[in-house]
Amino acid sequence: MLQTHLAGQQSSGVINNVALFDKDTKAAVATTLPSFATAFKAEQLEKLLDIFTSLSSPAAPKLDASEIELASSTYTLSGPRGAQHPLEMATLHSETNVLFITLSATLMVVFEAAPGADTQEKTPAKEALYSAVRSFTMAITEKGV
Repeated sequence: MLQTHLAGQQSSGVINNVALFDKDTKAAVATTLPSFATAFKAEQLEKLLDIFTSLSSPAAPKLDASEIELASSTYTLSGPRGAQHPLEMATLHSETNVLFITLSATLMVVFEAAPGADTQEKTPAKEALYSAVRSFTMAITEKGV
């Protein structure tokens, strides 16, 4: 399902890599590139899940976290607050790339933006990436995953 749904997005140049992690075990359950998924440590994914929950849940206590270390890079968190995009998505910017994180019932999905969609400014490529992330998340949610 992952490759089928995202094939057009990868060929259109908005997504480099995707990894799906089980929210409970933090194990990678699917990925476009094995080395992309293995770069994320379970402790880092747990912290990311805690931060995402804090940012996207109005009742959750707010964690004082504006940066996170993931896959040997430091990322600055933006969103989901700030009206940049829907609450179900968080954006992480590093010096070299941009990650988009979204959750389904059982999965944490990490998307790596392709060049052109990895800017902090609003661009057509970044809008296409937002659409791809939302579309994929909706598809797996409809499957009950």
